[in-house]
Amino acid sequence: MRIKFLFIILCFIGKCYAQQEPQFTMFWNNYSLFNPAATGLFNKHFASVNGRLQWVNFNDAPKTMSAVYDFKWNKINSGIGINYIYDQLGFEKNNKINLNYSYQFDLKKDRVLSVGTSFGFFRKSIDFSKFISIDSNDPLIDFNTLQKDDFFIIDFGLMFKSPHFLFGLSATQLNEPESKILNFKNSRHYYFVCSY
Repeated sequence: MRIKFLFIILCFIGKCYAQQEPQFTMFWNNYSLFNPAATGLFNKHFASVNGRLQWVNFNDAPKTMSAVYDFKWNKINSGIGINYIYDQLGFEKNNKINLNYSYQFDLKKDRVLSVGTSFGFFRKSIDFSKFISIDSNDPLIDFNTLQKDDFFIIDFGLMFKSPHFLFGLSATQLNEPESKILNFKNSRHYYFVCSY
């Protein structure tokens, strides 16, 4: 019964969507990767390095690594930082570097409202020679090449922090850049965080 139901649903699906950005298990150590408003919000200086290797004994196994550094500049009530993400999945490799800036409004009773933006570059490369295709005569794919393209990206975020409560909202890849070379669009992603 379940298989028939699944088959019927799959017959009516016109489009499928999936995330394009890597996901991290220890998100609380990397707020500023996905929300520039977190830059300089928690510590005078903050540095973090994260890595995840999956299916280690397989060729071209998934690898995701990140590095974050940010600091609070008290004189201008701001946070400034830089972050880097490397993500590899089979024949696709992504490199992303962002410069973050946040301005922090000090409110009463140790509460802070932070507004942040980041600007960065994103390089996507796809090695089409590793494709295993049903139709090797596809006119859209040159199966002998390594193709890559660079994108300029903009992120934006808000974060509210009190001694016991944290709330954040952000959007990455706001400008949704497209690549005619790779026939690819960087879609906007939204992030929400709340903790008490």
